[in-house]
Amino acid sequence: MTALSAANAALYYCELALVVPRLQENGPGTAAGTLLTVMICVQVVAMLAVPAVLGERHDLRAGLALTAALTVLGFAGLALAPGTVTWLRVLALGIGHGGLFTLVLTVPVAVSRDSAEASRISAMAFFVGYACAALAPMLAGVLRDATACFRLAFLLLAAVAALTIVPTVRFQKKAMPS
Repeated sequence: MTALSAANAALYYCELALVVPRLQENGPGTAAGTLLTVMICVQVVAMLAVPAVLGERHDLRAGLALTAALTVLGFAGLALAPGTVTWLRVLALGIGHGGLFTLVLTVPVAVSRDSAEASRISAMAFFVGYACAALAPMLAGVLRDATACFRLAFLLLAAVAALTIVPTVRFQKKAMPS
């Protein structure tokens, strides 16, 4: 859970810090800022809509995997071809990570036996996870400086998003609501 929380927060911090500079490598800054604004607006809607669509009794693993896959598509698309169908990549990232972000926040409750256990899991996952995630934009910036572009950083972010699928599918079925 801690690794999942760290990856989730790291992805978000990097989105806010790196999407505009990545898009500016291939076009005017005004469009990049507009695309970031659209992505954030889509994320806000997805943060509310994805859990509502899944409902309380749905197995969260499928939702976690699907939203992580959309997040992978968004980051990979921005890494490999940021100047083509950029709106689709931004929408995938907005829907994917907006939904993923909210679902990750619900996992401690879903896998816990009681509220005390949920509190302990949340405290560990979010304290350590967010502390580790704070380093992600800096590390991506170091990588950008070493390679002179954001392509490798965005590929690594896509890989991190893909790796979030691993712990989600490993949650025991009995632990997740169904």
